[in-house]
Amino acid sequence: MVDQNNGTNNDDWRQASEQVRDRAVEQRRRSERLADQLSRESLQQAQRAVEGLLSIPTAIALGVASTTLYAASIFERGFETVNVTVEALRSGIEQSTRELQRAADEPRLRGESRPS
Repeated sequence: MVDQNNGTNNDDWRQASEQVRDRAVEQRRRSERLADQLSRESLQQAQRAVEGLLSIPTAIALGVASTTLYAASIFERGFETVNVTVEALRSGIEQSTRELQRAADEPRLRGESRPS
């Protein structure tokens, strides 16, 4: 009878041992999956951090570039305005000069002398 009880105890012990081992294996697998997930998340966070660090100088450079281009466009607009004004003045002066020249030449064409 002692042998039967001992055999039953051994079977129970084996069964319990297998259950513990199965639970340990399952726990290890869950831990591995969790570690894998955490590793991937860590890499993603590191990538975002690097992208963020790289985006700061890029954003600054783009801001400086846009400000510079905006200032250049304002200067160009000013130069265009000055150019148009100078061209209008030149045209007006040329027209006035031609009119004065025509008025000065008109008495000579009629044979009159210019008044002194």
